[in-house]
Amino acid sequence: MKRTYRKARWWQGWTRFHLITVGIMAAFAFAAGLRALLVIGSGGWAAETSILLPYEAAAVWPMIHDNQSRVRWVAGVDDIVRLTRDADTVGSRRMLWMVRGEERWKAVEMTEKLVPERMFQTYLESDVDRRRIRVELQPKGPCATLVGYVEHAELLAYSDRYWAFLTGYDENRRAARSVEALAYWAEKKLPSCKIE
Repeated sequence: MKRTYRKARWWQGWTRFHLITVGIMAAFAFAAGLRALLVIGSGGWAAETSILLPYEAAAVWPMIHDNQSRVRWVAGVDDIVRLTRDADTVGSRRMLWMVRGEERWKAVEMTEKLVPERMFQTYLESDVDRRRIRVELQPKGPCATLVGYVEHAELLAYSDRYWAFLTGYDENRRAARSVEALAYWAEKKLPSCKIE
């Protein structure tokens, strides 16, 4: 009687070490490919913070929309130059010089929405990213205003979008520094609020 041998499968000659090594490499390749596909549609960060200031909203409002005041308290903004109309007009445009570490770039900012003494929203566009910044003032009493700061960014370069999840923590810290600087400059520039 003639013996028949089953043909060996391609992986049966490999040791467990080889199988595990190829499995790990395949998992890494799959994870990198999946991340690359997910980055195409999204890739950015969001920063949100707030602070309670001991001033009325009407007193804080000029510091929120005035160009020179914003240079003082918004972290990462080096200078602002008006292009059209004042910042407290919807549709007005400004040129911003931004800085992050040693990196410097310009952005054009436009006022999108505005509710006097309550909300100021802008849209920034540069070669690096597109951002929406929203600052809201909520009166919490006769001499208390909650300032909310929200910033969303969509990065333009594919390599920046791929690694955007690494910058989220730094951007949240920058937003927190911004509202802390606002509190510092409000204390220096605004008269103390007195309840009558």
